[in-house]
Amino acid sequence: MLYTVYIKIDTARCNDWETWMQEVHIPDVLDTGCFAHATLARNPDADTDTRRAYRVVYRALSDEAFDTYQKEHAPQLQKEHTERYEGAFEAWRDVLPVIDGY
Repeated sequence: MLYTVYIKIDTARCNDWETWMQEVHIPDVLDTGCFAHATLARNPDADTDTRRAYRVVYRALSDEAFDTYQKEHAPQLQKEHTERYEGAFEAWRDVLPVIDGY
């Protein structure tokens, strides 16, 4: 299972956001034990005049692990992000079943 979070963050906050994501949020998500790894990437083609675009892709250990994450961890972790960057970001997510990995 690939869990992708698409985020656009105000350019005035993006340096703080990148640091917080790398040092706090992504490690907290991985510490749930539900994901094998995560990748933080820039998406400059989706930038606007006022916001910088990113993607975070998490690889779930299993469908069950992802369900556990959604039920037991995601609400609090998303709340922390929203409280810290409220009004300065937009986010959306998708979940893709993995057919195979190489």
